[in-house]
Amino acid sequence: MNASPRGAPPPIVLVDRGADAPGFDTVSAAGETGGYEATRHLIELGHRDIAALAYNLELGNICARIAGYRRALSEAGLSERERIVASEPGVENLRATIERDMRRPDRASAVFALTNHCALAATKAARGLGLDIPGDVSIVGFDDFDWMCAARPYLTTVAQPIEEIAAYSWRLLMRRIAGDAGERQRVELPCSLRVRESTGFARPRVKAREAAQT
Repeated sequence: MNASPRGAPPPIVLVDRGADAPGFDTVSAAGETGGYEATRHLIELGHRDIAALAYNLELGNICARIAGYRRALSEAGLSERERIVASEPGVENLRATIERDMRRPDRASAVFALTNHCALAATKAARGLGLDIPGDVSIVGFDDFDWMCAARPYLTTVAQPIEEIAAYSWRLLMRRIAGDAGERQRVELPCSLRVRESTGFARPRVKAREAAQT
């Protein structure tokens, strides 16, 4: 095994965040494509007003998902209907923020939740307002967690290739430790859209229950 030159940092592979950092090998999920596929799925179901729920809009992985969302809207001629709903971190902050949007007379018929916390917040907000999922509002998440299939409706989500990212990162790191000094790699591995029960065809707007109007 070859050691790093004296004074040089050990081999480093950045995983997930920091995918655009110069001078490092990076391995991440293809977040822009994942965001595009999630939004495209909703558009194909007839949704035209799609809110993207997020926090910390400066993170690179979140920006990539938003870029995919915007690309899908643009291709469908819906750029003017872009609706980024930004919140402070924390499930309850996110819930309160998207709940305010769901109370609007022109509320979105679908929510693209850019993280698992966003997905949980959107689900709690819809249920708290008495909105049917997906009858009144469709929800797509990002990341796939066990809780997303713990209660009905099961959540449609974009799953990141966690095992593939880990395996690729490990192989790349071992090559660097062994002395491979080739060009730095920026690798993006494809996500997969897992369509379940929380997304459905857009329907004529149904009035929310009285709780959603007060």
